[in-house]
Amino acid sequence: MVQPSEPTPCGSLNLSVIDGSLELRFNISSLFVYRDGNERSANIIRKALSKALVPYYPFAGRLQETSDDGKLHVCCNGEGVWFVEAFANSSLADVNYHDDAPEDIQEKLLPNSIPKTPGLDPIMMIQVTSFKCGGFVAAFVFSHNMCDGTGLCQFLNALVLTACLWRSRSRAINLDPNSNTKLIFYANIRQILNPSAPRGFYGNCFFPVTIVVSSGWLVKAPVAEVVRVVQEAKANLPIYVNKWIYNKGGDDEKYLIEEPLTALLDYATMCVSTGENMGFDSIDYGWDRPLHSFLFVPSHPTHMFPLGLISPAMKSKTGIYLRTWCVDKSHLPSLQNELVILLKLNTGKL
Repeated sequence: MVQPSEPTPCGSLNLSVIDGSLELRFNISSLFVYRDGNERSANIIRKALSKALVPYYPFAGRLQETSDDGKLHVCCNGEGVWFVEAFANSSLADVNYHDDAPEDIQEKLLPNSIPKTPGLDPIMMIQVTSFKCGGFVAAFVFSHNMCDGTGLCQFLNALVLTACLWRSRSRAINLDPNSNTKLIFYANIRQILNPSAPRGFYGNCFFPVTIVVSSGWLVKAPVAEVVRVVQEAKANLPIYVNKWIYNKGGDDEKYLIEEPLTALLDYATMCVSTGENMGFDSIDYGWDRPLHSFLFVPSHPTHMFPLGLISPAMKSKTGIYLRTWCVDKSHLPSLQNELVILLKLNTGKL
């Protein structure tokens, strides 16, 4: 267990309305692949972590529920972050730097659950796995109730892909044309809040923008029209946020929205998130930035969570990565066929 290198404040911190949401009570995992390191890599990260836990001391605490209303709060007790050092009997080149390694292999790089002891699990767990080539992989598992990425600062860069993925999936699962389908994308609202989130704020600060259209319209609409609908929703983001948090926005029914974090994610819903501009690819422990990084999002504990994750390609390549968990096995061939057609239309090749 890595604890803060200096004494830190003790006590209880309440979570914001977003951070404390029941819908965020699960862990998110991420991997960072580094080509160059040495036998001291894990120890250097361990010491840097201990220092970082001084200003970011809530991460060294534990999440607890209040006895009266079940809301979460952070018990700042300095117990620390679970840290694992591991070694792999292979080189990163053997697994193509985890560019396309099977998920079961990648999951072995995640820190195991801590031994059962009295008390609550850590908010964050870290594993540093060193490879024979000198490179290493740093894996982080953290509670979504504590933080998100930096948001979707440049989401417009992925709008066309988002629109195409939504339409392709809707075609693949063959919904009733008269039924509704939803697209949910997660937008950073740090600068939309009034006052804006303070510099260095690391809690959850996102808003799930929800778009609802008929399935029949979506599967036939030109991509440009689908993009326009997504752009319009993004442009109205400040109105949605003000209505949700501050109960502002007038009586226009267009902006009277349901509680966004508790909306049912059924099979007719598609969620899209992007790692672009979150800053994960700029993390540098002294061995340069990672070749690439990506998130793992587990199955949602209470309901279906059809998801598409968009992230930049590794340094040596162009384009993007698209990781999806969005269809049942029965619909997978149809989705693959739709994406092949889409790729041919956009590049002229496979």
